[in-house]
Amino acid sequence: SIAMPYHRTLLADTISDIRRSSVGRDVKILIGGAAFDQKSNYHYFGADGFAPSALKAIEVANKLFEIKTDAN
Repeated sequence: SIAMPYHRTLLADTISDIRRSSVGRDVKILIGGAAFDQKSNYHYFGADGFAPSALKAIEVANKLFEIKTDAN
């Protein structure tokens, strides 16, 4: 579980490895869900965004990719 401190370190390492790879430089990474209690934590892990739910993840992804929806 990502709720365990040791696994959080692994998450940060994994995101760092992705960022250093030749194919991962332009990848957008979202983290979230119940294991993450604060929106601001995503920067610590090296992610591009946070969402508390899958529905919110769509909104965050749209913002990251600057996708305009009918609501915009």
